[in-house]
Amino acid sequence: MLAEQETLTPREQEVFDLMLKGIPPKQITFDLNITSHTFDTHRTKLYRKLKVKNIKEFNLKYRSADNYLSLLERKEVNSLASQETPLIISPYKNEPWGWHHYLTFPMFIYKKITANDKYTFSCTFTSNVDFDSFLVGLAEHTIGENGYGHIILFNPYIVLSEIKANIEYSFSAIMIPKKSSNGTDPSANRFVLDVLPNKINQPILTFTQFELVRNG
Repeated sequence: MLAEQETLTPREQEVFDLMLKGIPPKQITFDLNITSHTFDTHRTKLYRKLKVKNIKEFNLKYRSADNYLSLLERKEVNSLASQETPLIISPYKNEPWGWHHYLTFPMFIYKKITANDKYTFSCTFTSNVDFDSFLVGLAEHTIGENGYGHIILFNPYIVLSEIKANIEYSFSAIMIPKKSSNGTDPSANRFVLDVLPNKINQPILTFTQFELVRNG
């Protein structure tokens, strides 16, 4: 760790780590569940503490080959929520299947989803509504002649059933994809979260644990 980094707050360090991996601001706000204004505030303070003026200087100072390899801790564990900083997800309605949410874990940026790797997803959450089934899976986001789509790398499966509102649930799920992502954009690699059925009010899921572990 360089001396300037020691002055960063835990949240600024999280922003630093994601910027170091080249993740764009919009994805950082999504991954950390913060607004663009909050991200701008963290980035401004981070630049001042690191003694850089803009992203170009940041990249030259921290993403040069030598510094990048020494600073980038390529973790095989990504935790996106805690009791102090919960992750709130509001899936979107996708008729006629149910409610869907897609998320790119930071680990996918430097190593795309790979066939036969073992991924373990663990979470603790509450819901604002009752629903029948909670599913997880892995996919690759695509853009073709017919618009946006997804290639399923690990078919979503039911990991929890008969969820009741305002009750805390915890579970772990193992996913071993049979296909590897073939796209050139690593941010197109997606963790898939489904809530069924579609005939319920907007589900809002509050996670105090949201973790993915990869074992190659």
